[in-house]
Amino acid sequence: GLGFDEAGKRLAMNLNSARLNGDVFVMDVGTRELTRWTRSDTGGLDLDSFVEPELIHYPTFDE
Repeated sequence: GLGFDEAGKRLAMNLNSARLNGDVFVMDVGTRELTRWTRSDTGGLDLDSFVEPELIHYPTFDE
């Protein structure tokens, strides 16, 4: 999700990806500086070993 602070100067966001396990980041709207506020537990797994997914398209009869 996304949310601004009361002054509207910082934007908080929860980011998830194949290599990021649901962490909170806050961006200063004026400087666009992004700060990571949390580091989710990965159960000891090395995040560098995670692979980004690749979208693959296959032709089908119903295209």
